[in-house]
Amino acid sequence: MEVGIAALVVAIVLGAVVAWLLISIIGYVVQWFGLTLTRGQGSLHMSAGLLSTRSISVEEKRVRGIEIVEPLLMRPVKGAELATLATGVGEGGTTKILPQCPTPVAADVAGQVLGDHHPMRVLLTPHGPAARRRRHVAQQWVTLFLAAAGVAIHQVVLPLNETEAPLWWLLLPAAVWLPIAVVLAELSYAHLGHALSDDHLVAGHGVTARKRTVLEIDGIIGWAVQQNIFQRRLGLVTLVATTAAGDEHVTLTDVPEERAVRLAAQATRESVRPFLVR
Repeated sequence: MEVGIAALVVAIVLGAVVAWLLISIIGYVVQWFGLTLTRGQGSLHMSAGLLSTRSISVEEKRVRGIEIVEPLLMRPVKGAELATLATGVGEGGTTKILPQCPTPVAADVAGQVLGDHHPMRVLLTPHGPAARRRRHVAQQWVTLFLAAAGVAIHQVVLPLNETEAPLWWLLLPAAVWLPIAVVLAELSYAHLGHALSDDHLVAGHGVTARKRTVLEIDGIIGWAVQQNIFQRRLGLVTLVATTAAGDEHVTLTDVPEERAVRLAAQATRESVRPFLVR
């Protein structure tokens, strides 16, 4: 009987996975069938769709940057998707121009849109051990909550109901989540970083999905420096480049304070000059 139930559960799980894959493939084909991306007359033109054709045109002068996203499930097969950051177009100024496709293709198209391939190839500067520790601490809050909940149930809830259960059993969720949190923290830190070229600010971020956001320096209209109590203790800040394109900001999280000031000064020295200490 137990073997039969186990086989049924496995069959249901496998069936659900197969159904999910089929639905995903069908949805991808319906949405992106016949994709064409062309450039002409100062605009980018994208057209795609099987049952109904969706066409988007974006003036190149409105494009201030791009964002390339590598979803977790696509990274083993080197897949990515690409969106433009523009002013006054799309939802929140972000327009997807390439669906999941080979990462080299997405990077090449991004370089052509930017007119510069360097931001797609440049190595990102990591934010240091303090940023890494902060990511581990942030991810382990869930572990602490699960452990505290297990202890509370063992010490308070079970005695009230006159029932018993071993403490280790109640702490099992925390024990299971702990290594998962470590992996998520390491992924988050591995994706974190920044770079500055002559014309572009590059920000790396994301937890399960690896994201690289590239913004033209000419598209930066201001800076905001945010620091919470936990960052202050570690000498870190969140540096936000404000812009009229995309989501209207590009965020660099947990940057060492002195490096953040230096980065803003190098990118837009004239606007930051009044705030620099001589």
